[in-house]
Amino acid sequence: MDISVTTFNCGKQFPVQDRTRTLDVIEQLLPVTEQPLDLYVLGFQELVEIWEGCFDETVDQVLQSVTEHCISVLHQRFPVVQWNVVSKTHLGAIATVIIGKQHTRFGQITNVRYGTCHRGMFYSNLKGGSATSITFEDDNDSQQQELLLINSHFAANEGEWNRKLRIQDQQAVISQFRQQFRQQFTTATQSNILLFGDLNFRNMTVYDVSQTDYNDTTARQRLLENIDELNVLRAHDTIFNGFQESPISFPPTFKYTVDPLDQVNRYNEKRVPSWCDRILYTRGNDTRYTSISRVRSLQFSDHQPVNLMITVPLCPSPELDSESIAIPTTTPVPFMESLGSIVDRVIGYTGWMEREFEWHLKQEIESAKKAIETKKSRRNQEDADKNKISYAEQKQLRDGKGFKLKLVGTDATKNKQVDPKYDVCIEGPLRKIKPYYFTYKTFCKERWRDMKLVDIFTSEFRDREPEYYKATIAKGEVYVDDKVANLETVVRNGQLITHRMHRHEPPVTSKPIGIVYEDDDLLVIDKPSSVPVHPTGRFRFNTITKIIERERGIVVHPCNRLDKPTSGLMFLAKTPHGADELGDQLKSREVSKEYVARVKGEFPLGDNENDTQVIVDKPIRSIDPRVALNAVCSMSDPDAKPAKTIFQRISYDGKTSLVKCKPLTGRTHQIRVHLQYLGYPIANDPIYSNVEIWGSTLGKGGISEFDDIIKKLDQIGKTAMAESWFYPHDNGEKLLNQQCEICNAELYTEPGPNDLNLWLHAYRYESTIRDPITNKLKWSYKTKFPDWALEPHRRYMELAIKEADKCGPTKTAFSVGAILANGDHVLSAGYSRELPGNTHAEQCALEKYFETTGSRAVPKGSVLYTTMEPCSLRLSGNEPCVQRIMGQNGNISAVFVGVMEPDTFVQNNTSLTMLESKGIDYIQIPGYEQQCTLIAFKGHEEDMQ
Repeated sequence: MDISVTTFNCGKQFPVQDRTRTLDVIEQLLPVTEQPLDLYVLGFQELVEIWEGCFDETVDQVLQSVTEHCISVLHQRFPVVQWNVVSKTHLGAIATVIIGKQHTRFGQITNVRYGTCHRGMFYSNLKGGSATSITFEDDNDSQQQELLLINSHFAANEGEWNRKLRIQDQQAVISQFRQQFRQQFTTATQSNILLFGDLNFRNMTVYDVSQTDYNDTTARQRLLENIDELNVLRAHDTIFNGFQESPISFPPTFKYTVDPLDQVNRYNEKRVPSWCDRILYTRGNDTRYTSISRVRSLQFSDHQPVNLMITVPLCPSPELDSESIAIPTTTPVPFMESLGSIVDRVIGYTGWMEREFEWHLKQEIESAKKAIETKKSRRNQEDADKNKISYAEQKQLRDGKGFKLKLVGTDATKNKQVDPKYDVCIEGPLRKIKPYYFTYKTFCKERWRDMKLVDIFTSEFRDREPEYYKATIAKGEVYVDDKVANLETVVRNGQLITHRMHRHEPPVTSKPIGIVYEDDDLLVIDKPSSVPVHPTGRFRFNTITKIIERERGIVVHPCNRLDKPTSGLMFLAKTPHGADELGDQLKSREVSKEYVARVKGEFPLGDNENDTQVIVDKPIRSIDPRVALNAVCSMSDPDAKPAKTIFQRISYDGKTSLVKCKPLTGRTHQIRVHLQYLGYPIANDPIYSNVEIWGSTLGKGGISEFDDIIKKLDQIGKTAMAESWFYPHDNGEKLLNQQCEICNAELYTEPGPNDLNLWLHAYRYESTIRDPITNKLKWSYKTKFPDWALEPHRRYMELAIKEADKCGPTKTAFSVGAILANGDHVLSAGYSRELPGNTHAEQCALEKYFETTGSRAVPKGSVLYTTMEPCSLRLSGNEPCVQRIMGQNGNISAVFVGVMEPDTFVQNNTSLTMLESKGIDYIQIPGYEQQCTLIAFKGHEEDMQ
């Protein structure tokens, strides 16, 4: 790919107000070539006055004008080429504009990320670096290539002190971007780095300027080799090791001052001319390094523009192989050292440094473990100090189970939240709470600090209109630290907000909370969808913790969190010991999580032909917590958090896919956002599969503008009902246009299917730590599959039952039926002893398919339905059905069974363990046990009597 990079310190005098001069300048900054290049990069320093560089709006306006002129010049030179603005970004007056073809020789541009590093005094934008990372993807082989462009402006002036500042600037910029763009050096097949700008490296000694002929190549080269700071550092220090520079063919920069009398630029004899403006690269073939001549139109600056035209290699060096790298592939390499030792050979090789996600995850785990150790030390200190505290004081600090009370102030009893009596009503599928009076007490959250009280209420609580909160505060019914608040009250850290109100709590599902496991310290539950974990927003008594407190008489504390609409495994601590033990494992990433989701469309079977997994490692950030909106982003975005999810398709029913999801991190809405990014959102997700909100693409690939999305989401539950791709026009909760006679609160309609049930279920959690003696996992819990996950599969199980019913009676075997399906197509069917010999149903279905197609392999993504668990041992010596299934090498992705095999003939069937060890999902569909068992024992009646 051919790239032009131009760096130019504009001396704070870029003629942005003069359109003709600006166009003239841009024409000279873009090199003239016979054929268009793939990418044009313009890097500016001091694009505006330093003071103006502190204001983003000012720089943005200048940058927009420059960008428009660039496009205009390129269109004029190459009218048939479609030019796109790849990027325009800045750090203060350090600005970069990148223009590119719609399609480069690297392929399509798939991702652009940004980063900045402040290095000015008092953390200003005066000096530093602005980086742009561009990812390309080849259309033919999906090979990724990456380009990192770093535009920098380092400390100026002569002297040892300033030289040290320049070195510190360079180290800081490279160090920060090494962390921010770590993927740049790890995930791409071919990575390239260009570092350019006013690097400000000077001459180490003074020389006679008047006696130097800069047109003499030998003299110029002698100066560059012997006294140029940058070249000396490159040769003798690690700071620039690995970076190359093409031969410099232009004279150094002379510092000029403008004579105010005759407006003529005069040379400043106090400053020795130096090569300040440089362009370095880590690798390149076929490079040409040329300067743009200083001409009259550019003499508004005391710098001259420098240009590099470089052909970036399209493929790794032929000699590159993993054996040639003397660095373990799992060991992180310090950036500066690695460049010096191996970058010339392996730039772009993906195995020599940790991937970005793993690096961030490692940092999180280390931070979590430090926090855990700190907490343990604090607890030990508390235990040691117990003898110094009276029993009454200890009781005040802890509840009956030993949990620390979340109290602020000295009057614990007064500040403690007290629940009123309330009534529960079960009406069909809904659990309802009758309206009640409640004195709401909460302490200032971190995000509320220094906000006006009225702004907190109107922005955080959506169950009442802003006018209600304003009127309530104005009437003196809200207190802050027991003092009547008003509309001007500002809430400070630690203050207690109190408000008595008539509450209307939304209904939730009446489905009971399932108990998976319980001991003295821990309660493991199967959480129903639509029920919040703990009191929040409009919910208090229709929450998991409060329902358990009411029904079981115990106070529990969540160890993990599930979103309100998500169902499945939750861990609730009954004692501090239970909370600490499991909480620490979760924070230390010593827990494996597995979810199941039902998504729109036919989910891919894998990232490539030989893989069954689809992996997404896109970072995630919160867009607007008020409407619960999150999205993929880059790590350079504010509040971005690394996230990674592994997906594997279980089945496809012709309309939706059942997908296994393994999140390696626990970001809010992570699975939902990553599925949307792939283009397969959860089919009934009212946020991420709502066509009315996202349009026909449903947000596939991510978007950058969210204003309209937020506005539409904000109306859900108010003027609009929740919709989803699967349930586009069903009834749901919204304002009823009626008010409560007591408190004038707006009343709502009852929730609908999009409000009550999300097709995302936490199916299995297990420890990643094994017992050193037995080698068994420390613990493992799982739930049954939810009804919505099994509903599409019932018709196939019923077909299998019909096949089983074809079996003739026998006393020496079971009668079983089997269906082999792929998508919504039945590939084959079979029943026990259908083919000659003592053949099993699964064997018959497979053999019939092989005979029909002439192939011994079933299509990838096939699913087997059998009325009884496949056998793991054949007393006849024939190949067990489990081995036949596993022999398809993953082409059979799941096995659905009607009933587990009794111990009549074979003791302890191990098919479940064997299939799951090969990554084949093994799922029992409830509701058919009696029917399948009755058919299985056909002919056994006399023996059973």
